[in-house]
Amino acid sequence: MDERETIAKNLVKLREANRLTQAELAEQLNYTDKAISKWERGESLPDVLTLKKVATILGSDVNFILESHEEDDFIAKKKGVFKIQNRIAICSLAVTVVWLIATLVFVYFKIYQKVDLWQAFIAGVPASCFVLFVLLRRWYKSNKLLSFIVISLFMWGFIAFIYLASLHLNMWALFFIGVPIQVIFILTYRLKM
Repeated sequence: MDERETIAKNLVKLREANRLTQAELAEQLNYTDKAISKWERGESLPDVLTLKKVATILGSDVNFILESHEEDDFIAKKKGVFKIQNRIAICSLAVTVVWLIATLVFVYFKIYQKVDLWQAFIAGVPASCFVLFVLLRRWYKSNKLLSFIVISLFMWGFIAFIYLASLHLNMWALFFIGVPIQVIFILTYRLKM
């Protein structure tokens, strides 16, 4: 099999593993589906920059597209795609459950206690961040940037919740506490890089 055929076969297999049609891939690349079809038939090849974009979209790298592979390699790539999709679905579901609980708390207090407990929605922000942090640390321990972002959002959301939950106390100075804590997060993040 020559290089052109190898690239064409790999493009087809990766696109199918990602459950994309030629039109969907073309749309993401700002190309026509006819161009994708030509690439997959080996009639023409994308330029290097486009090939890099294709690899990124298909969850691969350029080297994988350029080399010959056994069918098992594509099955492993497909499983990797499904694994990522499942993790996104689990994170989305967990965050949705947090917001469902916040909504139920709000509705309960509104109907039965005759109180507008809108703070339940504010509490949803740090609660969502906490759930995401736990899940992401389990799956992506080495991704320090993701952890840094989520933990920073958690901290600022928690401070905002405390402030908004006690507006009558005018505790705006709480936000000053967040600044040195954020600096500590930044320095810790930088040390671990």
